[in-house]
Amino acid sequence: MTVTSVTRGRYYGFLAAVCLVLLADWFAIRAASEGDRTFVAFGVLFDAALTVPLLYYFLIVRRRGGGWKAVLPAAAVALVAAWFILPAQTRGAVWLFEAVLLPLEIAIIAVEVRLAWRVIRAYQEERRREADGAEAIHAVFRRHIGEGGMKVLLRHEAIMLYYAFGAWGRAKKKRIGTQEPSSLAFSYGEGGLAVTITLAVIVLVDTVAMHLLIGLWSDVAAWVTTVLNLWLLLLLVADYRASRLNKVAIVSGMLRIRYGLKLQADIPLAVIASAQAASEFQIDTDKRRSSAEGATFLQPPNVRIELVETRQVEGLLFLPRGVDNIYLALDQPRAFVAELQRHLADAEPRVQA
Repeated sequence: MTVTSVTRGRYYGFLAAVCLVLLADWFAIRAASEGDRTFVAFGVLFDAALTVPLLYYFLIVRRRGGGWKAVLPAAAVALVAAWFILPAQTRGAVWLFEAVLLPLEIAIIAVEVRLAWRVIRAYQEERRREADGAEAIHAVFRRHIGEGGMKVLLRHEAIMLYYAFGAWGRAKKKRIGTQEPSSLAFSYGEGGLAVTITLAVIVLVDTVAMHLLIGLWSDVAAWVTTVLNLWLLLLLVADYRASRLNKVAIVSGMLRIRYGLKLQADIPLAVIASAQAASEFQIDTDKRRSSAEGATFLQPPNVRIELVETRQVEGLLFLPRGVDNIYLALDQPRAFVAELQRHLADAEPRVQA
């Protein structure tokens, strides 16, 4: 059997299947009672907008290796055929609504499902290389989705949901640089559980009170406020969990900062001018405007890192900004500064050479 005959057989099979579908629709719409014809008309349009394109995709397009856009002509022809099948009294508003919106919705859903599947496959591939799921999500966006505009916020939400729901039950361990025995990591946020629980209780009490109070004026506004407060609660939980699983690490000539969800940065050691502990610096208000901070209101910064040049980091909601100073609140600030200065001193001869 030749390739040509196989291709013709598929076309004949597709045409036969379409004829059977349209013939069944023709009998169904005319056998239905007057009260049921509108409902049956939706079924006819559904077959024209979805069943026929799916038959064309699986019998013809998929075999040839084509994309989903190739089914649009089949959908258009099927919708025209449905126009002639439908009795005159069932046309009008129903036809316009389904003929315009249903194919558009189907196309949008198809694109979203295809994109979601590609993202899932990409995430699975990245997890084979990355021990930390959040780093795998970073890599998926960097390599497959992009990082500009609203994609930054989408990445933040994905990582927030990962830490809020997907990272529990895993051992607390150093997740950055796990494949590099020479990497050094420093913890932060000691005692953060008590602070997180306190803030979570405050948010929950505020959510209930605001919902009841605003509900006296508007139910919609009350639920919007409740949803926003619940999002804030998820953010608190995710930030705490991220602070337990991640550390500030020196690895492969890079200072990798993953400070909860407050600050994300990868700073080459070559662009670090100096590092100082809390007793060696005073926070300048003017410099603070062009700096990034990994700290909380209960734990002020105790480490300052000065950069040779402005570098881009990601702050709250992973929004990027250029900074020339980074302030951190670490559990062992002097040990971190001493180790970072040692790495900077070791790097200088190689840079000069």
